[in-house]
Amino acid sequence: MRTSVALLLCMLSASASAVDLNGDGALDNADLDVMRASFYKHDGRADLNGDGIVNFADLAILKGAMTGASAAPLVSPSVYLLPADTGAPPNGTLTLDLWMDFSADPTLGGGTDIHFTQGRMTFASFVFDPNLGDDPAFRRVPNLESPGELNALAFGSFDGLTGPARVGTFTFNTKSVLGATTISMSADDFLAGPFISLATLLPQNVTFIGSNITIQGANISAPATVDLGNVRQGQTESKQVTVTNTGFAVLNIGQLGNTDPLAAPFSLANNTCNGKHLQPNTSCTVAVRLQGSSQGVKNDSFNIPSNDADTPSLSVAVTGTVVQKVGVNPITKVTTTTAQCKNQTTGQTVQINLAGATSLNCETAGLSPLAPGNIIVIQINGTSQGGQNIGGTVKSMGLTQVTCQNLTSGQTRTFDPSPPGPTPRNWNCVGGGWSAPAGNNIRMTVTGPAD
Repeated sequence: MRTSVALLLCMLSASASAVDLNGDGALDNADLDVMRASFYKHDGRADLNGDGIVNFADLAILKGAMTGASAAPLVSPSVYLLPADTGAPPNGTLTLDLWMDFSADPTLGGGTDIHFTQGRMTFASFVFDPNLGDDPAFRRVPNLESPGELNALAFGSFDGLTGPARVGTFTFNTKSVLGATTISMSADDFLAGPFISLATLLPQNVTFIGSNITIQGANISAPATVDLGNVRQGQTESKQVTVTNTGFAVLNIGQLGNTDPLAAPFSLANNTCNGKHLQPNTSCTVAVRLQGSSQGVKNDSFNIPSNDADTPSLSVAVTGTVVQKVGVNPITKVTTTTAQCKNQTTGQTVQINLAGATSLNCETAGLSPLAPGNIIVIQINGTSQGGQNIGGTVKSMGLTQVTCQNLTSGQTRTFDPSPPGPTPRNWNCVGGGWSAPAGNNIRMTVTGPAD
């Protein structure tokens, strides 16, 4: 940038005749009109500080001669770009708003130089906000002085500008080079000069705040892992996966699983992503399903192809565990006789002959496949073997209430597992004074929701 010429601030105390620009013997708006017509030009009449250019330094001298000056405020004004952090697509358009805040120290006006990386973008335009309230005679749209350097964007008013207010809008054209860059600002040092305080008529210590820019193409975002949790045998569970374009260009998605498809017992359903062209900040969805077949942990993965330059084929891992159907395993310290499984939600009941078995599977015994949250009541009848661990462990359901009855003695104990819910899934009738010596007839009833 050009070398700054020091302001001749001593001229703030210049005689009236020195700043009588039209020579009519008075300091008034007629002199201001002469200066307005001469702004950013080489006019000897209005160049009051003799630095070769008419700008806000000269306007300050005229203002001081006409109105006087006051003490400086304590709060620094600011000129800033919004948004402070943003992104743009390659070979696209970037717009930024220029704002000012001279609330604590109104400005007579001034200029700012703008700096950007020429290899990442080019300057397209700057348009002043029509509601700024400045004097159009003092406006200056910046020119490209050198690569990446915009010279002297300027604005002002003889009556002063306060704020906050939007000054105008920049438009840049981005290039194909991806990555982070910045647009910064600094006080102009020659053509417009620095911003001048309306109160003191001295240069202001303005804080200039630029903007951080990320030039990014399409960017795919999806969960790295989809966990379907526990899935009971005979049931199919699904979980919706959301695929989002977090970049700044259109994300083109191919066929999901084209190189890494899911295999049974996994599958995809309700797929709205195949062939989708996602605009920035939009999404599509697909459901990942696991059908409960053989018990055990199941793992697989599928790929999502797209035009994301960094991740052209995103891999999504899927996992889940196929567990036993709703029932009890093991049943401890009881020689079983019969059992009953009831879906309290639907009213269906099945009777089961256990005949000494230590494992009970309600769904295998005929209870219809259970939706998660259905309330199940399981009753087990038998003969106590004695001891301290008369009870059992439920599978694929929680425990909310347990009733232990000694049919021989008539003693009953009803309690809530602590804590209630899915864990713990086991119970022990012995406690609170309840006991059942070997040979006593007992009945255990457990209640809880199916997983």
